[in-house]
Amino acid sequence: MDLLIFLYVPAITAAVSLIIPRKFKYFQETIAVIGSLIFLKFALATFTANDQFLTISWFQLSVIDFSLDFRLYHFSRFLLVFLGLFTLLTILYSAGYFRNKAVCHLYYPAILLALSGSAAIVLANNFFVLLIAWEVVTLLLFFLIAMNEGKPAAMAAGKAGLMIPEAAKEYCGPGLTEVCETIGIPPVLHMGACIDNSRILIAATAVVKDGGLGDDISDLPAAGAAPEWMSEKAIAIGQTAVVLQVMLNPELQHAHQRFGRIVIAFGVPVVVPWATTNHDD
Repeated sequence: MDLLIFLYVPAITAAVSLIIPRKFKYFQETIAVIGSLIFLKFALATFTANDQFLTISWFQLSVIDFSLDFRLYHFSRFLLVFLGLFTLLTILYSAGYFRNKAVCHLYYPAILLALSGSAAIVLANNFFVLLIAWEVVTLLLFFLIAMNEGKPAAMAAGKAGLMIPEAAKEYCGPGLTEVCETIGIPPVLHMGACIDNSRILIAATAVVKDGGLGDDISDLPAAGAAPEWMSEKAIAIGQTAVVLQVMLNPELQHAHQRFGRIVIAFGVPVVVPWATTNHDD
């Protein structure tokens, strides 16, 4: 078995998916599924093959030989199967969500290229291959994260004129208008993705320090909302905001959090009181 097939198959499938016109979204999904299935087929076939080594000479610099070394052994077989199965399930799970997204035509090629790079990491038999593949996968993962970090909502708010201070008088009530005018901020502040949630605490601190609204962030009527949360990390983010304010001033009831759907963890009786009413403890 040619070990490079685990790099070629996802890469070629990604290229095919990328050249398909955007309007044929179902074909992109189908191509991505087929590519991951072929990868998984070859990964399962490795269990009937012997251990293999592959060396591709690239170039030599003085006494350093920059060659591409790959190795197939017992542990890499399981990892290849895991990668193929994980990618297949990811594509199937994401199909309905990304179908109507503007970045759909880039999502599947990025996923397949990440599969190719991950396979190179698993099969790498020298540090040079591992380093290159690791950097490629890291860049692709950052790209995938940034792909859906909420830019369309931020762009829509900006186009509507909500990110300029003057918008407060036109769109806000008297209370928020006073706050915006006092501090000199627009009614909408773009904080980035959910992983950038700590910026909200920085902004709240600046509101108190520079705006003079209270003596502490616990004096602010702050509320946290996750109407369309997709990961349980939203619970941790919400709990951080609540606990910070309750710890600073337990007598105030300004800190709240709201989730748009039932939290899975709330099925555990021990968790519910801890997450909702026992902050004082």
